[in-house]
Amino acid sequence: MDFVFRTSSLRTIHDQVTEINCALNYSCDNLPFLLQYEYYSIAWGSRHEGYFIEPNGNVLSYKDPRNWNHYKSDEEYSSNTFWGYETDGRICPKSLFENLDGLKKQSSNSGITTLNMNAEMLQDLMESEFEYGNGRCDAGVYSHAMIVFDKTSGSYKRIVLKTTGEKILTNKSAFTAKLLNCFIKR
Repeated sequence: MDFVFRTSSLRTIHDQVTEINCALNYSCDNLPFLLQYEYYSIAWGSRHEGYFIEPNGNVLSYKDPRNWNHYKSDEEYSSNTFWGYETDGRICPKSLFENLDGLKKQSSNSGITTLNMNAEMLQDLMESEFEYGNGRCDAGVYSHAMIVFDKTSGSYKRIVLKTTGEKILTNKSAFTAKLLNCFIKR
């Protein structure tokens, strides 16, 4: 199955945004995947912010959202808190759609490029190992991920592309760099 990811010139979109409230009717069919940048920290106070990039290129941003549905994980340190560096994150569609509903939607009329997502790419991203590095204590976790609907489990899976901060992970997939290039450069 091929997915087409259309994205505006996201490296500069942050400077050209028009904000409108998002209240769309999401479904697993019209949202097979999205990209997510997130910063999460509970050191020296709580901070949680980031954005999603929809397949059509819309950017949905958030900052310290209330009633946020976090990803679930079976990793050792994630029993009560999802830190952002877990490699097995998952979320049910209803919870993800609740998170997306009401976020600030940023749109731009800049040029469009296309990124074709196919089954081979997704499989490679999900099965690739990680390169690990040393992080910084109390830095929080900056993560870049792809969220993909998995029909078998009926949930969205979070595929970590890269994390920095307290824990450094980089997905060794051949497609990681191409996807990381789609994120807004700040």
